[in-house]
Amino acid sequence: MGQFIHDLLLIDLIIQLAQRFFGLVVLAVVIIVIVALLGGQCFGGVCIPDVIYLEDVLDGVLGAAGQPPEGTPECPKFPEAFPQLLPDTWSLRKVESINIDDDKDEMECLAVYEYNAGAGAFGGPLGGVIYDPQPDRDPRSMQTPIPYRPAAYVPYHLLPREDGKGFLSERAGDWSEMIQIYDADGDTFNELVFRGFSGYSFPTYLSIFEWQNEQDGYRLMTSPVTGETVGGSLWGEAGVKIKRDTRTDEEGNEVPTGPIQKVTVMTRPEQPFWYFRSQLCHAKIYRWHGAPAALVQDDYYLTFCFGRPDDVDTRRDEYRLWYPEEALLAWYEDGEVRDISIPAHPVGNTLEAVVTLRQGSRQRWLVTWKLSENTDEQVGHMTFWYLEQIGQPYDP
Repeated sequence: MGQFIHDLLLIDLIIQLAQRFFGLVVLAVVIIVIVALLGGQCFGGVCIPDVIYLEDVLDGVLGAAGQPPEGTPECPKFPEAFPQLLPDTWSLRKVESINIDDDKDEMECLAVYEYNAGAGAFGGPLGGVIYDPQPDRDPRSMQTPIPYRPAAYVPYHLLPREDGKGFLSERAGDWSEMIQIYDADGDTFNELVFRGFSGYSFPTYLSIFEWQNEQDGYRLMTSPVTGETVGGSLWGEAGVKIKRDTRTDEEGNEVPTGPIQKVTVMTRPEQPFWYFRSQLCHAKIYRWHGAPAALVQDDYYLTFCFGRPDDVDTRRDEYRLWYPEEALLAWYEDGEVRDISIPAHPVGNTLEAVVTLRQGSRQRWLVTWKLSENTDEQVGHMTFWYLEQIGQPYDP
C-alpha cells in the first residue's frame, strides 16, 4: 500500500512539473511575440530594438515542434538560390521539396516553370528541373569526387531536355494531384509521378521519373513508341487513368496504395469517322515490362471516351442511340471490343456490322450483327437501333 501511494505522489509531481514547464514555454512565446510586435517602438526612455521578426519566431517555434509553417518549402527560396535557371520571360510556378533518390537525409528541390508563353488562355507549357544536393562533387564532372567540397545543387532537367521531348503539362491544375511521390513500379524506391493537364479538368499527360545516378540523373520511365528512339510522356486527349491497389480507410473511402498496376490512355482516333462522331476511344493499356522497368503498351480496346450514355445497360436488343456503332458497343461489357466495322453506305434501314472481340487467349474473334434502324415521333423521328446477332463468334 505504501508503494502504491508513493507511485501516485510521484506521478502527481511529474504532472505538476510538466504543467509548469508548458506554462513557462507558453509565457516565453507570448513575451517574444509581444516584443516582436513592439520592435522599433519607444516607451518613455525605454526603446525596444527592432531585431526580432515575428515570422522568424513562428518558424522557429513551429519547427521545434516538428511542424513547419504551412506553405513554407524545405527547399531554398528559388529567386535567391537559383536565379540562373529562368530567362526573364519565363516564370516559376511551383517549388516543392521531394526525395526520390533514396538518400533519406537530403531533400531535392523540384522546380516547375512556365516557358514560351503566348497569348492563349493557358499561357505556356510547364517544364521541370530537379536540383539535387551533391556533396563532395564537382558539377562539371559528377564522376570525380572532391573531398571536403561543400554540397552543390546540381540541376537535372526532366522535360523538356536535350534527349527528351514534350513537356510536363500544358497548364497548372491541382498541384497535389499533379505532383505525387510513391513507389510506382514496385522496386521499393519512390518515383516522381507527374500528371499534366490540358484544357480539361482531368489529367491528359503522365510522366514518371526515377533516379539513376549522379551522372545520368533521372530516367523517364516510358518506352519509345514504334519508329522513335526517345520515350516521352504518355498522352491522351480523353484522359490518362492510373490503376493502383486500394485499401479502405477508417471513413470507408478507397485510398490508393501500392505500385501502379496499369495505366489507361484514352485517345480519339481520326479514322474511322464513326468513332469520332460517337465519342468512341481507343483505350491503350500500359504495364511495367523489362529491367529497368518501363511502361509499355501491351493491349487496347474500344470504349466510350467519357463514359457510357445514360440509361444504357448491356445485353439489350434495342437502344435509343443515334449511331449504330454506339448501340453495338453498348451491348458489350467495357473492355470486350477491339474494333467495330460498319459499311459506309447502309442499304435502306438495315446494315450488317462486324465486331472484333477480345475473347480467348488469341484475342481475335469476330461476330456479325444485323442492325435495323427504327424511328419514333420524338425530335423529328429520333433514330434507335434493333440488334440481332448473326451466328456465333468465330476465329478468322
